[in-house]
Amino acid sequence: MADIVQMTQLSPTMTEGVLVEWLKKEGDLVRPGDALASVETDKAVMELESFDEGILLALLAKPGERLPVGAAVAIVGNAGDDITALLEKASQKTATEKPDTPSPPAGVPASGEKISPTAAKPQEPPVTISESLRQAPAADISARVKASPLARNLAQKLGIDLARLKGSGPNGRIVRRDVEQAHREGGFAGNVAREKRLPDTAKPLSMMRQVIAQRLSDSKSHVPHFYLTRKIRLDRLVKLREEINRDLAKLEAAGYPVAGYPKKVSLNDFIIRANALALAKNPEVNAQWGQDKLILKGNIDIGVAVAMEDGLMTPIIRNADQKSLFAIAIEIKSLAEKARKRKLAAEEYTNGSFTISNLGMFGIDAFQAIINAPEAALMAVGKSVVEPVFEPATGGFIPVEMLTVTLSCDHRVIDGAKGAEFLQDFAFFMENPHLL
Repeated sequence: MADIVQMTQLSPTMTEGVLVEWLKKEGDLVRPGDALASVETDKAVMELESFDEGILLALLAKPGERLPVGAAVAIVGNAGDDITALLEKASQKTATEKPDTPSPPAGVPASGEKISPTAAKPQEPPVTISESLRQAPAADISARVKASPLARNLAQKLGIDLARLKGSGPNGRIVRRDVEQAHREGGFAGNVAREKRLPDTAKPLSMMRQVIAQRLSDSKSHVPHFYLTRKIRLDRLVKLREEINRDLAKLEAAGYPVAGYPKKVSLNDFIIRANALALAKNPEVNAQWGQDKLILKGNIDIGVAVAMEDGLMTPIIRNADQKSLFAIAIEIKSLAEKARKRKLAAEEYTNGSFTISNLGMFGIDAFQAIINAPEAALMAVGKSVVEPVFEPATGGFIPVEMLTVTLSCDHRVIDGAKGAEFLQDFAFFMENPHLL
């Protein structure tokens, strides 16, 4: 018996999906678990699987179509089944469940095509003589303007567009004093090539960008943010990292088994590890607002923001406090690669307890980030900069590499003093990196 295949919920936060492409065609035999189509959710491109066995009798959705969870997308049954009633039912279901698409404002396209200045005007009114003058090239307009020969010569030398001047001579004729006044007031560089005007472009939002926009808007609107910024010395950490990476390179070159060893460790790996230990010491920061209670998370699950072409994802290091620096380095590298390919499973990017966002590699000194609700804190990491630091032992200044971090806090959960204590512990581990 034929039945309708529905758009299933492919991730915990999915409410709708975009059908990217069909992986099966009408007439194909399908079995439970077979991938029917690839679907873009709010976080990844995933496969829509069949729950039935039979012949794919009809495809009800087109690639690029946005469909809510539960929408009819196909019909599976036996060869020869009458699917007329199901097609009518699917049509009615689509009409009631499909999200309304608002009409774009006049002149704004519904997709990514260029906006033509005349697209919203089916019929243009006749062009008057004055309009034709405005549309003509600057040199042609200047030639038609009433001006004395002296004014024309002076305007040409000074690079002033006569068409933009108002004459004070007889019958509005432009005379020398008009050109001189325009020059004193800054001139009108009309003889220079006029600015080129380009049409606007409407770029459709991806599912990921829409979800990011909604979640960050909600977080900024409903979560009372405050920010704590601190500078951290990196001289000892930089030296230790260089030694570790040099030894890891020797290990690989010598042909020793390298399972369990990363190719190298990054500054970000140290930051994750130091945050994990600081969170273990400050459980109030590893928490969430629960309306009538505070929820102290039982595990330290740190999300790390990974930039993508159309947004970002935050793959999560689970139980980060229980993992070594090397284990973190190996895991985050793997997760970041999967994130960029949009291959993360739902459990690899949901339900974190703390987030790190690092823009230092993009040359950003410091920044304030929006909390990834329902988490109560997020650390924004800037770039490291060499600064002069007073050294009491020598009584002089020495160059030291310094890192600026900013902790965004939910003030309902974290007070200023508690946030400062957390940063103090984080700084302690970063400035004593052998403890990591």
